Amino acid sequence: RPYQGHAAAGWPAILAMVEAGMGVALVPRMAAVPRDGVVMRELHADRPVRHVVAAVRKGAEDAPAVATVLTALRAAA
Repeated sequence: RPYQGHAAAGWPAILAMVEAGMGVALVPRMAAVPRDGVVMRELHADRPVRHVVAAVRKGAEDAPAVATVLTALRAAA
């Protein structure tokens, strides 16, 4: 069972902690930038799932343009 001993808000800080030997991290592909001292390995079996949400200004979700974008995002997901 993993133990979380450290936390950081930004990916550069998280990767710096990995490089310093302070643990391992699950990193989204967009944050997996090359860094000396850190090796990225893609997880193939039992891949984690990332849940995302669309942030919309309150009251704007029914505007035609916003509704179109939200529909397209749902279809793509």
